Amino acid sequence: MPSWNASQQRWAGIITNVARSRGLPPRAAVIGVATAMQESTLENINFGDRDSLGLFQQRPSQGWGTPAQVTDAVYASNKFYAGLEKIENWQTKPLTKVAQAVQRSGFPDAYAKWEQSAGELVVKSWGNAVLSTTSGCDLTQNAGSKGTGAWALPVENSRITTPYKAGGGMWSSGSHTGVDFPVPTGTRVQAVGTGTVVKAGWGGAYGNEVVIKMSDGKYTQYAHLSFIAVNQGQAVTARQQIGVSGATGNVTGPHLHFETRTGPAYGSDISPVDYLRGHGLSL
Repeated sequence: MPSWNASQQRWAGIITNVARSRGLPPRAAVIGVATAMQESTLENINFGDRDSLGLFQQRPSQGWGTPAQVTDAVYASNKFYAGLEKIENWQTKPLTKVAQAVQRSGFPDAYAKWEQSAGELVVKSWGNAVLSTTSGCDLTQNAGSKGTGAWALPVENSRITTPYKAGGGMWSSGSHTGVDFPVPTGTRVQAVGTGTVVKAGWGGAYGNEVVIKMSDGKYTQYAHLSFIAVNQGQAVTARQQIGVSGATGNVTGPHLHFETRTGPAYGSDISPVDYLRGHGLSL
């Protein structure tokens, strides 16, 4: 993940605080900060493509405001959020689609790669205590989990849509290597059992992913996350929060892609339904 200097973090803090002042949830701040990361690398610059200026590279010629206004971080952030609030159901749409709808960028898919990093800066400014499980950057462990026992489903109160081994040209292997849980961006994702994180980061088509070596020697994967709350090498237990669902990577909408494997890498998949049922879970 990129390292942001004090000045860049200060601009992210302003973007975050404007979201709070408008009564918006932390998810809005994540979208705003990620957009500024892509547009200006979190620098309030006075130059850009044609007449693009400021943190969001807003263009006075397109009605965003005067040059002095769009280089005022508070004004620019308010203008961005005003556009965001006009988007129907923006809270449950992928970050990249919301940012693109506001910005009309020539690179509409570029925003997604900043989602986790933006979440980290928003948490620094906003603080963990006020974040909810629908924020898109929640770090609270064990909040909202249900039941007891050594194993759990990766998300609560959901169902499987795309099943294991479903066929189709959209998968490079020719079939689906896991199962999908159709949950909105911001849903709490938890470890299904005790294990050790062997990967926590960008996974290409999988977007932000976590892979855990389980206590039984198998591996579980949690993909397309909007935020990762664990680190490689960290021990986790059943129902411990490991991230937040999203729509990063190659997706058509927000969901959790869940796999079980005999090894840590792609291509070693086994049936997730059989695996979870083998540990006493109902799907």
